[in-house]
Amino acid sequence: MVADENVYVALVILRMDHS
Repeated sequence: MVADENVYVALVILRMDHS
């Protein structure tokens, strides 16, 4: 499975949005 990038991107987006 290569969903690590997707998870990382989602986490970054969520963090930026939560900022």
